[in-house]
Amino acid sequence: LQQHSANPIVVHGFRAQTMFAYLAAALGGCKIITEEDGGDFYVADPTLKRPDFRILTDEGKEFFVEAKNFNQTDPTTPFVLKAEYAHSLRSYAEAFQKPLLFAIYWVRWGLWTLTPFAHFSRSGETYAIELTEAMKNDEKALIGDCMIGIPKPLSLRFYTDPTKPRKVSPDGHAQFTIQRVVFVAAGRDIVDAFEMKLAGFFLYYGP
Repeated sequence: LQQHSANPIVVHGFRAQTMFAYLAAALGGCKIITEEDGGDFYVADPTLKRPDFRILTDEGKEFFVEAKNFNQTDPTTPFVLKAEYAHSLRSYAEAFQKPLLFAIYWVRWGLWTLTPFAHFSRSGETYAIELTEAMKNDEKALIGDCMIGIPKPLSLRFYTDPTKPRKVSPDGHAQFTIQRVVFVAAGRDIVDAFEMKLAGFFLYYGP
């Protein structure tokens, strides 16, 4: 325990593992999320290694997930795994005839990807995947992730009351009275009450 707690790599690894479990649960697309690599483990082939999680989705899809974190300094630097380590996880998944996916937390960008191991490329004694490749083959939709499309640009527009004084003083201070405030999407006023709430939420919290 002392050795583990003193090793920042191990600590960050456990943190990423816990983060992914909460992420998968919060997205709402999973029926069961169970920690696969805990408890007693008896196996005929000692080279097998258990992935972090086994997941059963609401759609009935079942797969294993190994969670990792990767702090890039350069966005083109790939995430790398030793081939022996990757094979031990893959063999375990194949024994149960289930897919193996890697959940990678790209620390610098605050981004999770969930990518099937099949998209990793082999080079000698390692497997690797770049951020762009992981994003192109991201499977977080399996656990409930989605993206929302809106007409751009989204803006908040203030209209002044033309019947009241409207002027800008030499020092830059503006005097005016607000007549109305509207959310605007692609140049069109949003009039639906629920869509106005969505627009406000997106403006406050959207990327």
